Amino acid sequence: MKILKFLQTLLFLTGLLKPLIELIEAVEQPGHGAEKKKAVLDLMKESIVAAEKAVPGLDLDQDMIVAFLDKAIDMVVNLKNLIGGFRKTPAADTAG
Repeated sequence: MKILKFLQTLLFLTGLLKPLIELIEAVEQPGHGAEKKKAVLDLMKESIVAAEKAVPGLDLDQDMIVAFLDKAIDMVVNLKNLIGGFRKTPAADTAG
């Protein structure tokens, strides 16, 4: 039974990645990183609660999922910053 719970959680976590990235991109703007991260986490928490209500018998470890999402947000933002995936402010683009 533990393997089924593990696989269920793994599938759920991978399914959260695309909406997580979309939310990160939706709140993209310079500055206010902590507030943006909190907003994305709050929306994702609401998604978890909705999924548990929609799927009878779905038993998710919310603390583990939120911890995963917290780290995933950091990784996505760091990667986008590294590869220039976020838009620059107009002042930064007009230097020179």
